[in-house]
Amino acid sequence: MFLEEIVLDGFKSYASRTVISGFDAAFNAITGLNGSGKSNILDSICFVLGITRLDQVRVSNLQELVYKHGQAGVSKASVTLVFNNDDAAHSPVGYEGCAKITVTRQVVIGGRNKYLLNGHAVQQSRLVNLFHSVQLNVNNPHFLIMQGRITKVINMKPPEMLSMIEEAAGTRMFQEKKHESQRIIERKEQKVDEINRVLAEEITPTLERLRTERTHYMRWTANQQEIERLTRFTVAYEYVQARLKADESGHEAVKLEQRLRQLRDADEEHASNLGRLANEIERLGREREREADSEVRRLDAAVSKAAKELVKAQADWAHVDESVAAESAQLAKLNASLSDGAATRAAKQLEAAAAEQAAQQADADVGQLTQRQNELQQQHQAVQAGLAVDISSSSAVSLQHRLLEAKKAASEAATEAKSCALRIEHAAKELASKRKQAHSASADYNGLLADCQQAEKLLERLRAQLASIDYDPDAELQRAAQLKQHTIDVTQLRQRVETLESQLAGFECAYSMPDKNFDRRRVRGLIARLVRLRQEETALALEVTAGGRLHNVVVDSEQTAQLLTKHVKRRYTFIPLNKIVGRSIEAGAARHAQQLAGPSSSATVARELLSYEPDLEPAINFVFGSTFVCADKETAKRVAYDKQVRGRSVTLDGDVFEPSGTLTGGSRAHAGSVLLQLEQLHAAHDQLEPAEARLRELQQAVGRREKVASEWQAIKQQEQLKAHELDLLRQRLGQTSHQQLLESLSALERQLEADRARQAELVAADKAARLLADQLEAQITNFTAGRDAQLKQLGEQLAAAKKQVQAASKQLKNKQQLAEQLALELQELDADERAVREQIAASEQPLQALRAQLEERAVQLADKKKEHERHKDKLDAKRRQLQAADEQLGALAAQRESLQAQRTDGEVETKKLEQRLQRQHSEKKQAGKFVEHLEHKYAWIKHEQHRFGTANSEYNFEQHEPQLAQRQLSQLHEEQARLAKQINRKVMSMFEKAEAEYQELMAKKQIIENDKRKIEQVIRELDDKKNQALETTWHKVNKDFGSIFTTLLPGTTAKLEPPSGQTVLDGLEMRVAFNGQWKESLSELSGGQRSLLALSLILALLMFKPAPMYILDEIDAALDLSHTQNIGQMIRTHFKHSQFIVVSLKEDMFSCANVLFRTKFIDGISHVTRTKQVDSNEKKKATAHK
Repeated sequence: MFLEEIVLDGFKSYASRTVISGFDAAFNAITGLNGSGKSNILDSICFVLGITRLDQVRVSNLQELVYKHGQAGVSKASVTLVFNNDDAAHSPVGYEGCAKITVTRQVVIGGRNKYLLNGHAVQQSRLVNLFHSVQLNVNNPHFLIMQGRITKVINMKPPEMLSMIEEAAGTRMFQEKKHESQRIIERKEQKVDEINRVLAEEITPTLERLRTERTHYMRWTANQQEIERLTRFTVAYEYVQARLKADESGHEAVKLEQRLRQLRDADEEHASNLGRLANEIERLGREREREADSEVRRLDAAVSKAAKELVKAQADWAHVDESVAAESAQLAKLNASLSDGAATRAAKQLEAAAAEQAAQQADADVGQLTQRQNELQQQHQAVQAGLAVDISSSSAVSLQHRLLEAKKAASEAATEAKSCALRIEHAAKELASKRKQAHSASADYNGLLADCQQAEKLLERLRAQLASIDYDPDAELQRAAQLKQHTIDVTQLRQRVETLESQLAGFECAYSMPDKNFDRRRVRGLIARLVRLRQEETALALEVTAGGRLHNVVVDSEQTAQLLTKHVKRRYTFIPLNKIVGRSIEAGAARHAQQLAGPSSSATVARELLSYEPDLEPAINFVFGSTFVCADKETAKRVAYDKQVRGRSVTLDGDVFEPSGTLTGGSRAHAGSVLLQLEQLHAAHDQLEPAEARLRELQQAVGRREKVASEWQAIKQQEQLKAHELDLLRQRLGQTSHQQLLESLSALERQLEADRARQAELVAADKAARLLADQLEAQITNFTAGRDAQLKQLGEQLAAAKKQVQAASKQLKNKQQLAEQLALELQELDADERAVREQIAASEQPLQALRAQLEERAVQLADKKKEHERHKDKLDAKRRQLQAADEQLGALAAQRESLQAQRTDGEVETKKLEQRLQRQHSEKKQAGKFVEHLEHKYAWIKHEQHRFGTANSEYNFEQHEPQLAQRQLSQLHEEQARLAKQINRKVMSMFEKAEAEYQELMAKKQIIENDKRKIEQVIRELDDKKNQALETTWHKVNKDFGSIFTTLLPGTTAKLEPPSGQTVLDGLEMRVAFNGQWKESLSELSGGQRSLLALSLILALLMFKPAPMYILDEIDAALDLSHTQNIGQMIRTHFKHSQFIVVSLKEDMFSCANVLFRTKFIDGISHVTRTKQVDSNEKKKATAHK
């Protein structure tokens, strides 16, 4: 494979498409002047080969490879290399069938790289591997010897020298692959660590937990079977006992009925006697009541009323008296405080006024002294520096400095004025000449100007049409952006709703339509979806309150519920709104519960924490109406156990207190709150509905504007085309010679006017500067007299002024601090006095009202005492009259009570017997119902009852004690209840899945570890092979290196050997001997000898494993002509199997080449010509022969 053709387009100095073809398969040379672009051809080859170190092609970034960095209208650079691939034996792997291989690389300003292989886009790595396979590694090349490489080879350190041997041996690519394999090993180790972490932190703990849960589940299953056996035994025993109980109750009932008949006869006789006594007592009682009872009640009521009014009047008087005493004491304290404050304030005012006046006087003194000090300081500095200074001014300039500046300004003004005069004369001549040229070139200009005017008119008409259309492109773009943003927002909201819906899939009432006319509004939905939280922190408490009823389905009637039972996909509990009756807590109990909670806590009926539709009230009461939600456990305990409330209470943490005394609480699962998730779903729906409405509005608005937009776009396109045409005309107009002359004339006229104005200014400035210089020379002559005496006097005055300012400033600061402190104290006293006066004014008026009220209450109290005593005397007199009548009634009542007691005893016994009889009937009935219930509930009783109580059966009640069986059954139920909280009914499948995951991870881990071991083994084997290949290469290259160097420089010897105390694998260094004497250092060699040594090593490397192509850039720069010619002849005769492309400025080198390319730099662009030199070489030989 050899290079046949190069096509450059926009690459460096090759601005246009340049084809360099006809490369010789053996020896090619490129020559040309410096800067003509000969090295750019080599750079283009490196560019296509994929070089990454851009400094080797003398640029810092890829954009610099474009012609003039893209500044000249060329925006991309591309290079195409065409390789002849007729020799299939040396073809890249996989391309043996391609006669030619075309590789293109392109870089665009502001864009990205693009690689093409035989016209198809490929990745850079594919091209790099292709070139690596034929020994063309451009990033560590032994085939590429660029400018300065010779010096680098001489200065290489042993490891760098070794890398050249490795590259020649072909092991360099293995080293890169080795590093890549080591990175793969590191990634696999990270994967193994990750698998170990997952096993230790997730899989293994999960397996252990699932094993425990599987044990519990198997225990639970065994218990269920035992429970079923014991249940049959205990049910059979209860069935037999119930039948016996029914028979016994029947016999006992007959005996009780006989005793009841006897007691009823005796009761009738007692009732007759009691009736007679009752009539007598009633007659006497009516007579007593007619005489005095009504009067006693009236007098008693009057006394009670008077006593209440008396107590109230006493309490009112005492309260007002206490208020008067408290207000009087407070008013006295305020008056005393006001008097003390007034005296203090007057004294403080006098002291503050004096301090303020003293501070103002001190401030004025400091200002005067400071001003005097500044004046003296300015005068002293001015005299000391020799400055002419106005004391009232803040700046001063030395007379000598001002004199020099004045003379300099005069000289500069005179020089610039002469320059202006010369420019004015030249501009006037040029202006006259260009005016004549402009007049003669006006014909073409006028024609183009007319075309421009016509295009401007047409452009104005198009813009008028655009303005008449009601279309704003910015508004439409904004509307389109809004539509896009709303579409994104709606999509995100829909995804949010779908995500939440999927998480809450279990909270849907899934049913099929009972018939095609079924109204879905009859099914309201699950309780959980029909309520909204008012406070998110109550979510857990409300979930515990509802429990499983959150999954209940609310329907309009029981008919709908019955209809749906046949069409639902799983079991539901239905709540018909027309039948359900929910118990709700009374308002009084709710108020009392809140009082028990107190102001720092809360106890609220659960339904009041929810919002729902009014017609759902019965269902909500059924679920949430009988429970309180309390802020903490203490409040819940008080509410649950209070006698007036006794309501079920749930805390915010989910603990339940029952009035019966039970408490439910403890750890809960960490799953998310269902009500909170449903609340998030409701909120997402609330956001989605207005967002979808807004999206529809925007879509309709955009649709309505499509026709107007199309019309506007068509006219806009015409307007843009016409504007472009007008710009082209204006460019042509600006490029005409007439227009350029007009612009040049305008610029000359402006420059001429500016120069004339500047000349006048400079003449005036010259005169002013000369006058100022004369005045300053006179002042300098008179200034030096009396300077020392003036300095001494000003220094003494300045020192005295500084001391005065310091003393006055210190005194001013003290006086100001005292004045500020007194002012603050005075303000505080004023504020205290105002507050006291306001309190006094506020207290006097209520005190007067209280005193008037106290007098009024005293009068009322005396009246009430008199009235109460009068009513009490009347009541006592009437009661004495009634006492005699009461004694007669007492005797009759005692007789009646005796008979009543006898009758009551009989009634009590009758009641007891009736209750016993009723209980016997009830027990018989209950026993019968229980028997029927057991027969209905347990169908197996009818088939098994003949075996109940028989020997040698599972129902042998004598062999197996029923009470023990019941205890065992109760214990099993308790254990099952405990296990039910722990068991996971899906544990068997979960355990199998987790165990499968564990086995899968272990298998992956084993595979990764095996891969790692294999890679490490391959690396070790290849390391051995690499070392063997490196040893062989070193011996071969070392031999050729010494032979070539001896040939180029007779009498010398060269070799490659490891540094002292190291091996070949550590590095290599060059050694040179002259006439058998080895040199200690290469620095002893001359520049030409060093270059020959480096070239000998490079040529030895080329001979070891020839690459298809070698590129040499001015390797003969440091060699004389004889050595240059020898190297050229060696390349021509000894390297016939590789293609050489040599850049050289020496004829002795490029004259040896078969094909010579010469580069020239014309008008900023490089050009290439080709010369085939085989014929010229033959002519030279023929001439020599003659």
